[in-house]
Amino acid sequence: MVPPVGSSENLRGQVWHVAPGDYGVAVYIKVLGGWWTKPYWNNPVTAISCYGSWVCDITTGGNDPEATDIAAFLIPLTYTPPAASWAGVLPTELYTNSLANIEVARD
Repeated sequence: MVPPVGSSENLRGQVWHVAPGDYGVAVYIKVLGGWWTKPYWNNPVTAISCYGSWVCDITTGGNDPEATDIAAFLIPLTYTPPAASWAGVLPTELYTNSLANIEVARD
């Protein structure tokens, strides 16, 4: 579930056909034209429950509720996703190291 712009609700998702203990989700939001790691730089991977569901707090700072875009990457836990702090674009390595990804623009 992608919360609407202005909301402080968490981002929620579901994955299938992977062992949850071997994968995680790296989430990024775009605020005022720059990409940011979520939920935190020191905690860039969201755990997947044994049922395949996951929840990520995407509003951990300042203008986060106003994010225009959200991206999520299904990654192996052996991969450390790069931290983003006001990045103009998401690093190509995220796409090459993820099993699946999605990017959503919010209105």
